[in-house]
Amino acid sequence: MRQYGFRERFELSGSEPQYDPRRTDEKPVASSSSPPELVFKPDVQQVVRVARVRTFSLLAAAILMIIALVLIISYRPPPVKLANSEPPRGSALPIESVPLANPQATSRPAPAPRPATGVHIARSALAAVDTFVNAAGQKWARASDLLSPGPVTRDNSQEVADGFRRAVLLADSARRDIQSARQRGEAIRSASRQTESRLGFRLSVLYAAVDRYLKSLDEDAADRHAYYVRSEAAVEALLRLDGAEFEIQQNVATRYLRHSEEMQPSIKRLAEQMREAQRNIDNAGR
Repeated sequence: MRQYGFRERFELSGSEPQYDPRRTDEKPVASSSSPPELVFKPDVQQVVRVARVRTFSLLAAAILMIIALVLIISYRPPPVKLANSEPPRGSALPIESVPLANPQATSRPAPAPRPATGVHIARSALAAVDTFVNAAGQKWARASDLLSPGPVTRDNSQEVADGFRRAVLLADSARRDIQSARQRGEAIRSASRQTESRLGFRLSVLYAAVDRYLKSLDEDAADRHAYYVRSEAAVEALLRLDGAEFEIQQNVATRYLRHSEEMQPSIKRLAEQMREAQRNIDNAGR
């Protein structure tokens, strides 16, 4: 029986020749099936995220660099103090190097404020009373200057009425000044109740004199105010050609004026009594 070799068997089978690595005279035969082609498909969303992260990192780095640059430019190192050298002047002067004017005086406690005595309270109250009384007197003088010295006629009645109208306002303000003076005078009574011995008695005497004086001034202020009010009403009646009303208002105004004039000697006497009581307090306080 005929024996067939490897090459013959290959040819007989009708198959494709195959590569034999043991033979050097043959070249490898390419296979009919080729490997799949690789296609690169990038992830678009991932690329966008990476770009955003890079942009944010660059911006953050730029901001940090700007802040660091500003800090470096604005930084002012503290002054260097050498040994046996004078301290720097100006705002850089250290607190520890500020010399004290009197170290012993600063270590002592501050003296406690002394409470106001009855004499001090009385003097302060009398000063306030004098201030209000003087203000009222100046307003009464201004109101008197506004009045026409001559008789009231139909020709000057309007001017006289305007003068009385302004005088009423001044008299009302003066009356409020007297009332304020009476309120300030109450401090003397409080001081007399808090002060013992003879000084308290003298303070009570002073308060009684001040109270009588200011009551008389308050009554006088009311008369002055009423006089100006009635006089203004009389002039207005004259402008209306109401003779009867003019006579009535004029008579009432005259009565208030006379009562005010009659009170002046009494007011002066009470003022002198108040000054005498004030001198007694001043002598006792020395």
